[in-house]
Amino acid sequence: MNFQSITVVLSVVYLLACTTLTREEQINSTCKRIINSINKNDLRAFEKLVKEDPMDYEKMEFDFKNLHKMFIDHHINENSEIDISHLYNIAGQRLVRIPIDKTDTSSSMVRLNLFFGPPSINPLNQVSGYEVVWDNKDRIDFVTVDKKHQW
Repeated sequence: MNFQSITVVLSVVYLLACTTLTREEQINSTCKRIINSINKNDLRAFEKLVKEDPMDYEKMEFDFKNLHKMFIDHHINENSEIDISHLYNIAGQRLVRIPIDKTDTSSSMVRLNLFFGPPSINPLNQVSGYEVVWDNKDRIDFVTVDKKHQW
């Protein structure tokens, strides 16, 4: 084999090895980065991952402090459960749940809901919103969308 043939073969192997992440993999990676920023008490890293209204900065800071305490108390880490649902709201945001306090009764469960997308507007390396859910009650209505209509 000559040098050009080896170069072509290596180039093809390299290109085949380079795969793009699926949307679920991108969401999972972003969730792990959010969990790490909360555990490390790194508000700046959290801010970069959360696309929030600057008017709500004080609320975000308050939520972040509470999340940090709860994550430490309940041993939440990047290997913890991340529920990437197939639920979407009217704005096209996908719901992802990170359970924090899973007590015996579902009515007292605490979780962090993260909203992703839609990817045509908000990249999946950042969340387009979040909420801390107490008493297992979502504030926003989400519905299951037929697979052919998902983003």
